[in-house]
Amino acid sequence: MARRKRNQKKADETLVDIVEVRDSAQSFVDNNQQLIFGALVALVLAIGGVFAYNNFYMKPRQVEAEEQMFRAQEQFEQDSFALALTNPGGGYMGFLDIIDSYGGTAAGNSAKYYAGISYLNLGKYEAAVDYLQQFKAKGSITPIMKYGAMGDAYSELQDFDSAMKYY
Repeated sequence: MARRKRNQKKADETLVDIVEVRDSAQSFVDNNQQLIFGALVALVLAIGGVFAYNNFYMKPRQVEAEEQMFRAQEQFEQDSFALALTNPGGGYMGFLDIIDSYGGTAAGNSAKYYAGISYLNLGKYEAAVDYLQQFKAKGSITPIMKYGAMGDAYSELQDFDSAMKYY
């Protein structure tokens, strides 16, 4: 009997605690209704803004950058590095212009790598290091290629300590 009363008392205390929490939460919502609504609206606007930015601004810029870059890539593949950097022909942008105009896109990031390799092949090693450092390599192979090229550039600059860090 004593055990039953103790269990009943604990159950009653739990119910009282639940009711207090519910009442406290309801009171908070009632007192801060405009703030909560404003926060929800701000959250929806932020999510919508990120969606719009990615789909209506960045995607078209990425497509434009890829279209502009194809001629520079052709020049790069033909070892015409100076042309690929500045004037690939046909009214298309070189890698340097793509970096300036579309730097925040994936194509703009790739142009940084191409520019670094182009400068490396043209013997302008400091410029090569600058562009290769700006390039954000992803995956498992690309970082290795980036660091190997940076090691080559530092080696050509006779900075063997830095070169060893990248090899």
